[in-house]
This record gives sequence, C-alpha cells and structure tokens, in this order.
Amino acid sequence: MHTFFQNNKNIFSITFTILIAIFALTSLNATTSFNKNLSESDRAKINSGEVVIVNTGNTKKICLDSDNKAAIKLIETMMELKPAYFAEVIQVKPYRGNEDLVERLKQELLNVEGYAGIPYWSVRHERYYDLYDWAKVTSKSENAGNVQMKADVYMSPFAEVGMDITIEQTGSSLFYMLTNTTKMYYEEKFKVTNPGGMKSGIAVFRDGDNWILYGAGGVDALSVFFLRDRVETSFINRIKSFTAYFIQKVGK
Repeated sequence: MHTFFQNNKNIFSITFTILIAIFALTSLNATTSFNKNLSESDRAKINSGEVVIVNTGNTKKICLDSDNKAAIKLIETMMELKPAYFAEVIQVKPYRGNEDLVERLKQELLNVEGYAGIPYWSVRHERYYDLYDWAKVTSKSENAGNVQMKADVYMSPFAEVGMDITIEQTGSSLFYMLTNTTKMYYEEKFKVTNPGGMKSGIAVFRDGDNWILYGAGGVDALSVFFLRDRVETSFINRIKSFTAYFIQKVGK
C-alpha cells in the first residue's frame, strides 16, 4: 500500500513538473507576432528574453506581423520611407511584473535631454561615445495622452540636427517616432539625407501574457559612393543603439 501511494505521488510530481514546464514555454512563446522573415534562431533568442537585432537592410523583409495599431503604424511608416538602410530591434518581456512598462517607457522617451547619455559603439574608432553630444526640446504639445515635440540634437559626425518626436499612447500600446526635420551632412561636407529621411521608431503592445517591444529604423540616404560603407555603419549603428537602449532600459 505504501509503495502504491509513493508511486502515485511520484507520478503526480513528475506530471506537475511537466505541466509547469509546458506552461512556462507557452507563456514565453510570443513570436506569433512575427512572420517567416524571423529566423528560427532569432525566434528562440526572443523567446528566451534576449534582445535581437535584425539587420536585413530591406523593409520588404520586416519580420513584425501584428494587427496592433501601434505596430501597424510603425510598419507603414517604415514602408513609406523606403530606406536604403534598415534595421529592427526586438525583445519580449512577460506582462506579469511589468504591468507599468508602457508608462515607464513613455517617461524615458519624454526625457529628451537624457538622450545625450545613450552609449554608442563606434566601429571605426573602437570605443564608446555618447550618441548625442546634447539634446534639447524647443517646443512641446500634449493632447489626450499624446505628445508632439520638436528638438535639436548634436550627433557627430552629422552635427546639429532638428528632430520631430511623436509619442502616442492608446490603452496598453505605445507608438514612438523620431524624424529628422533638417538636412543631414556627413562631417558637415556631404549631404546624406533630406528632411524626413531618417526615422527611428518603437512600438510596444501586449501579445497574450507578454509585451512585444519592437524598434525599427531606417534612412533614405543619398548616394555618396566613396562614403557608402562608412555612412551605412554610422546610421545603422546609431539606430540600433537608440532603439536597443530604450528597449533594454525598461525591461525587468
């Protein structure tokens, strides 16, 4: 009799452990918001909570696939830009314990002056720099939780650049977009993009028991053939640094 109950106790324990493991795997599997353009290896990294950077260079290979309004708006913005350089940054976080994630991220994005402290790795010089030397808001308006700002930033080697900042919060979703409003010159000599040619965006939304944090950025750059590799590296690394910084900062 003792053996019977002991065996059943062991079976119950093993079954319970398996069910817990299955539930954990299911709760982490938030990649239903992504399509076949996301590789299996990146899908596995995302499900384990890692930040994944996808540098396809082409908006036709966007891996986000969601009917969330913030996500759709970000995808459409990038598609309309038709960038020469393009990258995505993705992370999945559990909703439980991060219920206030959207509000925390919004406050971080509103702190424009704090953008100057974002670390940026320079491939050319093999060292970290501040992404912006300085950043300041020149105007700000709010309406029903949505914010519109204009700002000036100094971003070497592109010097001073005017920016439009849009933050829209709808329920548990957040949309953010940063767009240049002035021409950008590489080392103050070679024009590399017109106003509206560089965009960095973030969309955050619920997917079941998880948050999807998705960043995307692109540049519709003018062709400067002898600077192409250097300009591409400068733009893409800055986009990655900016979006990954905020995505990592608010995750627990």
